[in-house]
Amino acid sequence: MRDHSQHPSTMDFEYFLSPKAPDLTSRSDRASRNAWVVRHLLADCPRCRQLLVDMRNWREPVASWDYSRAFAGAERALYAFFAKGKTANSTPDKLWAELSSLPQEQQELWVVTYRRFANPPLIHKLIEMSNAERHKDPRRMLHLANLARLAAVVCAVEAADSSLSRPDTKPQ
Repeated sequence: MRDHSQHPSTMDFEYFLSPKAPDLTSRSDRASRNAWVVRHLLADCPRCRQLLVDMRNWREPVASWDYSRAFAGAERALYAFFAKGKTANSTPDKLWAELSSLPQEQQELWVVTYRRFANPPLIHKLIEMSNAERHKDPRRMLHLANLARLAAVVCAVEAADSSLSRPDTKPQ
């Protein structure tokens, strides 16, 4: 993995911006390179900003370019880059394993900071774990209940499926 001190080459920018550029690398290598270019551009590198301006100046006139495919490719690369924290592939057990390796104070910070922990199955797991600890370790019980509460606070309503259509929540 390249770091921010390395600069993308003109060819890296060509591959990133133009879907027509002949790229012989694999799809995962291309995605990795594009993510690295995005991170570098987000770091606001003046040298690379100037390189992009220079590239635009010695290319065809802007009016002859169709940017729609390039923007679509850049949008897909950005989506893939920012989607790494999604919860779709994270099971409650994997999320709990990640949290439990941290000190308690840091667990609370991570639950409110990282959206992947605002996961209804994880919240249910934390509640069950808290309930199981009620006679053994009251401090741990409270800590687990607090983690569940914090995760529930940042959980999106749509993800929680908290509609009144559920039989146990209908008004009597």
